[in-house]
Amino acid sequence: MKELGFVLKNLLKTKKSKEKYSLAFLQTNWDKLVGRQIALKSYPKEIKEDILFLDAASPAWSHNLLTLKKELLDKINKDVHGIIHIEDIKLSLKQGLIQPKEFLEKKKVVLPQLENEEKILIESVLKPVEKDQELFKVLYNIMEKEKKKKKYYLKEGYPLCKRCGIVVSDKKTICPVCEKNIKESIKNKAIKIFYDTPWIKFEEIKTVLPLNFEQFLQIRAECRAHFKESALKKDAKENQVTRYVMAKTGLQPSELTQEKILAVMENARRRK
Repeated sequence: MKELGFVLKNLLKTKKSKEKYSLAFLQTNWDKLVGRQIALKSYPKEIKEDILFLDAASPAWSHNLLTLKKELLDKINKDVHGIIHIEDIKLSLKQGLIQPKEFLEKKKVVLPQLENEEKILIESVLKPVEKDQELFKVLYNIMEKEKKKKKYYLKEGYPLCKRCGIVVSDKKTICPVCEKNIKESIKNKAIKIFYDTPWIKFEEIKTVLPLNFEQFLQIRAECRAHFKESALKKDAKENQVTRYVMAKTGLQPSELTQEKILAVMENARRRK
């Protein structure tokens, strides 16, 4: 297996691809890795910055898993072929990513077979590693099982995330990971808009970004605090000072006066 890990490290160039492979491996083999009892009450949700995020079924199980953290880390890091090294485990009670009970509670679940076209698609994806039969077989089995499970989910009526295709809980259309990524993307775009136009109002920004008023106020407050910190530095540049003043007052560049700038900055220094 050391040779397999070496090949995978060279095949998976980016950290994101290594995390994606390792997460798929853990999700596919979770019951085998941690045992039936733990697998019934937990499921790997995300790997990010060397942290494994797990869903736990209850506060009690969250506590139990934390007490087993060291053993789980040792077991997981041993079985992911050295592709990445998980440094920590964090637990969440949100039931976003789930492993349908049928796979663990029933003695047998007959997964649907793949069509020839689906098998050919997997083989084409793995063509770069086809010369290494051991690696090819491992990756093929993982992808084949995931495709079969997805077909089973669809047949049984389980909802799938519209963005990544992973199983989500009832009444949701996207999984928590994709939802989080969307929110972070919107927030980053909003921050850039505030940086370029610090006087912008809610009525204006909502025409380009799907923000509600509460989100707008929170992001604006964070930006104002950052602009203020920059403006109060001894070596602050003129544009850093004016950006904070515009964010604080809502005034546009043409409306600024030296007196207004001095007044706002004096008030900021007093409240520092």
